[in-house]
Amino acid sequence: MDLSILLRAKEVWDRFGASHPQFPAFLNCLRERDALKEGTAVEIDVTPPEGQMVRAKLRLSAQEAQVLGELLQQFTR
Repeated sequence: MDLSILLRAKEVWDRFGASHPQFPAFLNCLRERDALKEGTAVEIDVTPPEGQMVRAKLRLSAQEAQVLGELLQQFTR
């Protein structure tokens, strides 16, 4: 993988976290509580200014929980 892509992603994440400090705190809480495990239900709602909400619901498999857990470790350091 191109290292410049990872550095750019870190830059973008740091700016996002500075603008929305509660979101990294939320992710940290998930990591601390070991909340992402097999069988965990995840629901995401996105409502654009026009008001038409888009919703995704899923239940994590063991492999998905492991991948998300590894990502949390990286993003909540």
